[in-house]
Amino acid sequence: MPYVLDFYGEMAEKRLSDLARAAGMPSGAAFIQAIREQNARLGIPAGLDCIREEDIPLIAAQALRESNPLYPVPKIIGQAQCEALVAGLRKERQE
Repeated sequence: MPYVLDFYGEMAEKRLSDLARAAGMPSGAAFIQAIREQNARLGIPAGLDCIREEDIPLIAAQALRESNPLYPVPKIIGQAQCEALVAGLRKERQE
């Protein structure tokens, strides 16, 4: 979840700010950081060991096939953007 929120960035700023205020946090960035910290406390890994670079295009294509363009998201993404999101999750795991 934090990866997608980071990706949407400014497009979701108002909604993130609303969530942050409701949670007693100063900003959307603080809200995203709190999600990362909660994930760590719950043992949710920061990345996935199973993502291989050669699999990223297929993972992205399958995710896009399952998405619904009528679902209210800040921005509909394409193949390249979806691949970047998946690669970022894999990249963070390695750092």
